[in-house]
Amino acid sequence: MTRNAIITLALLSCFVRAFGTELSETNNGFFLAIGGARSGTNELIQYDEELVYLPYYTLYKSKTPDPNNLIDLQYPDVEHGLKLNLLGPDGKELPRTSIGKRIGSMWDKLHDRRNSKMWFDVSAGYSYDPSVGADGGRLIYPMNMFFKMKDPGIYTLEIQMLMLRYTPSLDPDEQYRNLIRFSPIKIKVVKPPEAR
Repeated sequence: MTRNAIITLALLSCFVRAFGTELSETNNGFFLAIGGARSGTNELIQYDEELVYLPYYTLYKSKTPDPNNLIDLQYPDVEHGLKLNLLGPDGKELPRTSIGKRIGSMWDKLHDRRNSKMWFDVSAGYSYDPSVGADGGRLIYPMNMFFKMKDPGIYTLEIQMLMLRYTPSLDPDEQYRNLIRFSPIKIKVVKPPEAR
């Protein structure tokens, strides 16, 4: 599988609603919401379920998006901007699939926009509403694509993301220099006994 296919596979540009959402800590006014794309609000995320993520900005209070007030962010390819760790039901770290080995492999190398060749746009600015989760968020493929989840049970996913905030400047090197490192989010993922 090519590098671009892996990147496309891991992060899609479609927008969906998340349920069972967990939040990161706030960093410079921003926080990240991550949840399941199809689980009910009080259900555990399934091992073969996509995750949905969306950044929010604490100082923007409107519940309806205003294109004039949205804050532009960019996130890099998954090698630089997404860090995953999955613990099995026994509390031990799980081995990764071949695709999973690429996720976060360049995490410590991202310092500004020049470190990653691929960037994707996302806007923050919606007011977070816990009753709808990460409404309008973007997808990350299910954890069973990245980890070898053999046994049934409840797994613990730790997920962390990096993004850059747009800064108005005529200098392209300055436009996306403000790195936002979201705190890790822990999410429970379940593989039922009947799953193969």
